[in-house]
Amino acid sequence: MTEFKIRIADIPISVKANYEFTKNYCRDYLTDEDGIFEVIITKDDIEKERIIAEKHNLDEGEKVVDYSDELHETTALYRKVLEELIKHDAIMLHGSVVAVDGRAYLFTANSGTGKTTHTRLWLENIEGSYILNGDKPIILFRDNKAFACGTPWRGKENCGVNEILPLSGICILERGEKNSIEKISFKDAFNILMMQSYHPSRNNGTLLSMQLIQKLNSVNTFRLKCNMDREAAFVSYDAMSKKETTTFEEVLNSTGKLLYKNVGVSMMPLIREGKDIMIIEKEPLNNLKKLDAVLFTRPGVIGRGAYVLHRILKVNKDGTYWIVGDHCFGGETVKRENIIGVLTGVVRDGKTISINDKNYKFYVHLWCDLYPIRFIILRIKYFFKYPKYVSNIILGRMYQKYKKIQSKFRK
Repeated sequence: MTEFKIRIADIPISVKANYEFTKNYCRDYLTDEDGIFEVIITKDDIEKERIIAEKHNLDEGEKVVDYSDELHETTALYRKVLEELIKHDAIMLHGSVVAVDGRAYLFTANSGTGKTTHTRLWLENIEGSYILNGDKPIILFRDNKAFACGTPWRGKENCGVNEILPLSGICILERGEKNSIEKISFKDAFNILMMQSYHPSRNNGTLLSMQLIQKLNSVNTFRLKCNMDREAAFVSYDAMSKKETTTFEEVLNSTGKLLYKNVGVSMMPLIREGKDIMIIEKEPLNNLKKLDAVLFTRPGVIGRGAYVLHRILKVNKDGTYWIVGDHCFGGETVKRENIIGVLTGVVRDGKTISINDKNYKFYVHLWCDLYPIRFIILRIKYFFKYPKYVSNIILGRMYQKYKKIQSKFRK
């Protein structure tokens, strides 16, 4: 008996096997970390795998192959590991996973359709692509996201690496005379994904598999009809690698709420850059009032600066708003139609602070009522931090006033 520990799908596992061959088979996944569960392979398990393999050969009309006990033990390990992993939100999905640019794409199909050929076309034509797992990847679910994980069971070609990458697309392959790809609904893909997944032998095994497969509804799913031409790789890659972008307006219109981390220091000290999460909600625009922090767009600005969260310090008579950042001394006039949401809370160090919280209200009134003093303090601060920049602005404005006075005397 040989004992060792492996880490698969980010889960450490203790193993007791009969042959050193099995440990060597898993060499890329060995770890020193104690397993959260243990798998023991017995002689009976090996014999069961021999019977399963013989039955498969007969069912497929193939010649019965007499595999070694060592090889059957690796399959028994695979089966027992999958029986346990499903309890930890991980499931095997039969297919080939190609990785490129830090993202994983899974191709699945009935046997003989051409998964191996198509993934080879990716390797030959898509720069930077490689096989994460060629036959039996594990799909791990964490924080409502799916990840493709390498395993020691890599298929006949033995292609794969020990990596875990975000699963960005699933493609169901079909043979076709011409190469074409379409995005399909998860409902259309569900049956084949169930067929290609591993179902534990316990009574509720199929139900457990179904519950995990349902979680793949967040992953883009495609159907590819392809031939063996290199064009097939470009067709599938171009469609599957497109990053769908969603604007803040679309999120607010669909859910009524938006959560995101701040970029920039304009709302310090309340909101720290890259640390605190802002909770924005879609509020009736006629309810906007002084001291509300609002999310607005700057027309014509693309990229950073297109969306801004600052605070209303004055409601103008013409219906516009004078808006200033908490850490800014200058502001801007914003039209009502450019405001898309209102700050209703801040998640700071894991704690949600509502705008109705008395401490928040105290901060807002203290910070904003002292705006004239803050204006002077920040001016001085900026002068010492950027003396050349500020002095150029001051000198420029003095020169403009001088030119105006000069022009009056000339008249």
